[in-house]
Amino acid sequence: MNKMKKILKNQKGFTLIELITVIVILGIILGIGIPRYLHIQFKQEWNSDAVTLRSVLKSAELYYVQNPTDDSVSFGDLISQGYIDDVVLKRKIGSGGDSERNVGSGALKLSDHDRPQTEIKINSITGKIDWGAMSYGSEQDWIEAIIGKEPGK
Repeated sequence: MNKMKKILKNQKGFTLIELITVIVILGIILGIGIPRYLHIQFKQEWNSDAVTLRSVLKSAELYYVQNPTDDSVSFGDLISQGYIDDVVLKRKIGSGGDSERNVGSGALKLSDHDRPQTEIKINSITGKIDWGAMSYGSEQDWIEAIIGKEPGK
């Protein structure tokens, strides 16, 4: 019996206050960490899509150099003639209308069968980019019109 009393007196553990304190601290850490992680992830997706779109523009410029008589080129033409592969963006693009298309889990895929009507026109003198029915003065404006504003700006 004495042995049992000694064992019960000698129990060690955490108090309720200690457990609540640890939970509150973990909550604060998660409250700070998750938004930062999501912003970093968004920025990475934006940068990846911007690089993809810049390569599409460079491919269109190469197309115009090799085909100076053409006045426009579609994504389908660039793909079918081997200038680019299917373009898959990580983010849903556009704010509506013709430029918006959701495929699967929010990714956009521009390919010959998906968007044959979408054309890119590049004015070799002014550098102005026409995409579909819209016109943009710079590469950055064109990219931001498709995938949104650059994060942090």
